[in-house]
Amino acid sequence: MNKPQIKRAVAVACSAYPCVGAALFRLRLNPQTRIPFYETGLQAAQKIGDAAGEGSHLGNLGIAYVELGQARKAISFFKQQFIVVQKLGDLNAECSALGNLANAHTMLGENEIALRYCEERISIQRKLGDRRGEGNALCGLGLIYANLKKFEKAIDLYNQQIQIARDGCMMKLSLFQIWELLTEKPDK
Repeated sequence: MNKPQIKRAVAVACSAYPCVGAALFRLRLNPQTRIPFYETGLQAAQKIGDAAGEGSHLGNLGIAYVELGQARKAISFFKQQFIVVQKLGDLNAECSALGNLANAHTMLGENEIALRYCEERISIQRKLGDRRGEGNALCGLGLIYANLKKFEKAIDLYNQQIQIARDGCMMKLSLFQIWELLTEKPDK
């Protein structure tokens, strides 16, 4: 291998390793320790023109900053992630970015912005025919409506999720969320 080939091979490895190891990193390392790995992966992905890897690293950086309580910084990464994956036409990755954006805005109490991202995600999930993803997105939308104290709407969304749920885990999650809403709902 010549020098340019070696540099490219190293960049590919640097890009792939943090992406593949992201789940392990989340289990084993705190967010501040993971960030340099993701930054290295991002730089490598950009260097070799790996847009999918770039999107993944941007998303992982955003998640790390959410975990650090830095939602504004996370939003910056999630917006970049969305732009990158949208150019690729990767609708599943778009849904991931939209869900991340909704969650980060919810953290900041920006529920109206979060609603728009969540509704866009649901639209794409339906377009894809991804019922499980749609159910998860409906759950997120229900949480936003619960934050807005629109309990009836939240319950309706959770009921829609229950209709979609195929496995016991998703069903239990929906029922648990409805129970929390019903026990939190103020008496009239």
